[in-house]
Amino acid sequence: MSIILSRDLDVHYGFVDLTPADRQVEDLLTARGGQVNGLCGARFPGVLAMITGLHTGSVPFEVAVFDAEPAVPDEWEDVVEVSFAAPDRDYLLSTFDDGADLVLPAATSYRARYCASGMDEADQAGVRTSDEPVVDRYLLQLWPAPMREDVVLRQTSQVAAYWHEVARTTAPPPPPLTPQQQAAAAAREAERLAREEAVTQDRIELQRWGDSPPSDVLRSGGMAAWRLANTDRGLADQIASLDPIGLQQVAHWAASRACAQAGGGALDWEPALKALGEGRTLPPPFDDPDEAWERLYGPQQLMAAFDESADAPVGADVVRIHPPAAALATVLAAANANPATAAFDALQQAASAVDDPGELLAALRREFGLG
Repeated sequence: MSIILSRDLDVHYGFVDLTPADRQVEDLLTARGGQVNGLCGARFPGVLAMITGLHTGSVPFEVAVFDAEPAVPDEWEDVVEVSFAAPDRDYLLSTFDDGADLVLPAATSYRARYCASGMDEADQAGVRTSDEPVVDRYLLQLWPAPMREDVVLRQTSQVAAYWHEVARTTAPPPPPLTPQQQAAAAAREAERLAREEAVTQDRIELQRWGDSPPSDVLRSGGMAAWRLANTDRGLADQIASLDPIGLQQVAHWAASRACAQAGGGALDWEPALKALGEGRTLPPPFDDPDEAWERLYGPQQLMAAFDESADAPVGADVVRIHPPAAALATVLAAANANPATAAFDALQQAASAVDDPGELLAALRREFGLG
């Protein structure tokens, strides 16, 4: 025999539970449902839900482990047995606000014998203070044994009789889920959470677009499309209503305006504009942005002041940057494979090359017949 716990436990509401140390177990009220005994519920695998006569106070509690079935001690008034599947060795014996860690000798199935004395007196007392004598006490005996039905070995108290009746008139909890059922339940929960997340994201996006849902094309235009929509939603919607060829034409037009503003210099804009107009990939050096920037500014690659301009919405007050830098950024944006992204990004970049972004948009309306 090995005594693995012997101490006073502070109980509240008259319960003591033995549960796996790494698992939270809820709703143990049904743990005794369908049993013949109600003092020690064992309907949940790896869990024992035990009753005490005392509602609040400390009770002596002992847990002993045996190699084989021990004799039933004569001094105990109420004795019941249940089977206890213990796939782990680390357990927690707990009350409402007290507990102790237990380590079982082996991970196996045990027969659990729960013994109690003084339950009726403790139930009548209700509460025991620290300076009052012991009223009820408890013993939990464990030994390796195959699983079998629970049994009442001895019944003396009215408390035990009451809880036995509760167990016999309470429906047993549903059987534990199989691994397949657990996987299916997890998949359903993941799907539910994904739906909730999608609804939340849709709500957030709708708010970002001023509570007016964007078209798929407008949404695909990215941040530049969103910025223009927050400045001039009507124009943004009209641009997004264009077909892919129309969007490419907007991007080419914006690049042409930016290049005209830049004038001549280290880069020849015409081959790039011709490629954009014909829907082809950009020619060298524009096909390699690093090389194009180095060609424009030399090996040190002087960086233009994009911080306050490139991310500003078209139509807002935009700080102009060096026109060749704006032109190159616009050409590269216009070459984007997504026509909507190309159109909106090119417009945004071109706005940083002109004195009056509002005039740029006015010219765009005239050029493409946009209201």
